[in-house]
Amino acid sequence: MTTSLLVLLLLPSILMVTLSLPSLAIGLVISSAIIIIIKLIKGQMIKITKIYFLFSFIAFLWIFVNPISIENLVHAKQVLSLLAIVLCGFALTSIFNYKQEHIKRTVGLLFLVLLVIGFIGVFEILKPGSYQTLNRPLPPFSEPSHFAINFIPIACFFAFLSSNKLRILTCLACSVLALFLPNLTLMVGVLLISLIVLKARQFVMVTVIIIGLIALIVLFMPSYMDYFINRVIPSDDYNLSYLVYIQGWEQAISALQFSSGFGVGFQNFGIEPPGQASHLIDDIFGFQINRTDGGFLASKFIGEFGIVGIALVGYTSILSIRAGLLLRKHLDREILLPSNIISLCYTYIFLLELFIRSISYFSITFLITLLVIPKTINILKKTSSLNKI
Repeated sequence: MTTSLLVLLLLPSILMVTLSLPSLAIGLVISSAIIIIIKLIKGQMIKITKIYFLFSFIAFLWIFVNPISIENLVHAKQVLSLLAIVLCGFALTSIFNYKQEHIKRTVGLLFLVLLVIGFIGVFEILKPGSYQTLNRPLPPFSEPSHFAINFIPIACFFAFLSSNKLRILTCLACSVLALFLPNLTLMVGVLLISLIVLKARQFVMVTVIIIGLIALIVLFMPSYMDYFINRVIPSDDYNLSYLVYIQGWEQAISALQFSSGFGVGFQNFGIEPPGQASHLIDDIFGFQINRTDGGFLASKFIGEFGIVGIALVGYTSILSIRAGLLLRKHLDREILLPSNIISLCYTYIFLLELFIRSISYFSITFLITLLVIPKTINILKKTSSLNKI
């Protein structure tokens, strides 16, 4: 399980950068195919959960039923995207092992590997081959945000099952990493983890330490915090990341209006009229960016699936919050099994991909979340039933 998950976490990014691929999709298909072929050679059974077929069925309907989608149909892109999701579904379902000790050992190892990768990225020790052409790579990931999306749910699980002291150290280490990379997505992710794994006094202590560290950084490098400030507070000196985020919301609204609430159809995001942020990006930077993925999943869901997308975002948001509240409630109680905790952690941290930053549908974190959501729903139902007794 550990090796297979590392392949799915790292290989798609490596292939995308080294082969100059347009997205992670091709690398994800290759990685999934390798895992499936190895399993078949070993005589092991491959399987898939129904959730992947359900998502693919809804996407398929929105390709051929939605009038806007039919007018702007690009067969190859949509069909290949669906095949990629289903293929990865087979790979993930086949390798995901819910044995309790196996989960703890696997996630603990993945956490340490990714933490080391993160701190190597801080010092920019490794920039092999094509990575040298990228603006801010974090090999094997193409950028720090892609690293953060994969790292945070694993860090959440690790911190939840750790002792009080190790939780504090984990949150501090991840916060330091977020400050020195620097990366806002990672910082928001660490905040989400801290809200459920730290007690009030611990949270205050960690916050004071981080504020003190920020003060020291600003004292010696006054312009250092500009990275975070420019991404949160609008200014005349337009920041590309800030504009891309605003563009995502503008696109969602534009797509709703353009499609009369139906959405523009699966993998058709970007055909709707551009908004003010898109024009500013084009005027200032001379290119278009993130028009097809919206920058975060809520934008893409709403833009492509319309009113159904709004319902999907609303439902998954409530599910994520409930998962986080349940984790917080059972901290230190040793009631939840590791298999339940991993499902709840991925569902809770899905808020990060929904509203902050995503890699479209071909994020391994999104696809794992898709895998564990049915289990999370069952956990929440059982918990609700027990509370009523």
